[in-house]
Amino acid sequence: MNNLNNDATNANGSSPVIGAEPKSTPNLDGLNYLQKQRYDYLYNIYQDDTATLVRLIEGRGRNSWVKVNEKITTLDQAKHSDQNYHDALYDNFEVNAVYTSAEIMGIVGDVRRDNELKPYISRLRANCEADFFSLFIVHDAYEDVTLNNVTTSQFIGYKPVFKLKADD
Repeated sequence: MNNLNNDATNANGSSPVIGAEPKSTPNLDGLNYLQKQRYDYLYNIYQDDTATLVRLIEGRGRNSWVKVNEKITTLDQAKHSDQNYHDALYDNFEVNAVYTSAEIMGIVGDVRRDNELKPYISRLRANCEADFFSLFIVHDAYEDVTLNNVTTSQFIGYKPVFKLKADD
């Protein structure tokens, strides 16, 4: 649908292109030079969500540019059967919810069975978590625990904060 008024003119006085959609301008404030390059590189995939993704990329670790780019490429080039598996996993994990390793293993195991995939025989936790981490930007989740008037942060699970598979 076209949001332009045919009687309107551009700032230079010319008529707008009929049928052209106005381009939304996401908030790029605060992005550094490297983040802006990553934004431009990923924009065609994630559109309006690109700035959010770029802000979540970390300097190192599982959310580093190298790792995130590998995940995006793997998801983009996945075979049809793998895409079905990824979609089923996405249906079973909710962004911004916290999952323990046991919950991740249970969900991944159920999805693999439902999709008639081979079960993981060894390294169950590592393989299930790898499948989970390959789909999202994931943050560790902590909870403050107070014992004897001393507050410490205790690891409680993993929180997916961004879905890396672009919407179809």
